[in-house]
Amino acid sequence: MKTPLKTIRGLGNTHHGTEHHWIMRLTSVALLFLSVGFIWFVISALNSDYESAKVLVGHPVVAVMLLLFVVIGCYHMYQGSLTITEDYFQCQLYRTASKIATFFLSTVVGTACVFAVLKVSFGG
Repeated sequence: MKTPLKTIRGLGNTHHGTEHHWIMRLTSVALLFLSVGFIWFVISALNSDYESAKVLVGHPVVAVMLLLFVVIGCYHMYQGSLTITEDYFQCQLYRTASKIATFFLSTVVGTACVFAVLKVSFGG
């Protein structure tokens, strides 16, 4: 019994199977650790006013952690939405429209969050 060549190379219907699988796993592990930092940040800023929250976000380690959380989280959201789109949409028109909408949604959400973190961290 012979195995098809695409199975050996790890390529599925979209020809990016193994690469996509590893990207999802790496971003999941990164988000696991970054989520712990994000939860710590939320608990630290829970009963504080805006000025003390600005000071907390203004710390370079916290700002970098928040930016990494946002960027990696939005990229993970984008990749996961692509997986759902490729797996469940049969019509090419719906698939393409969904991929475009997913790209713009994740880009807008990520950009707005990065802008907010940078604005607060630089004292704006």
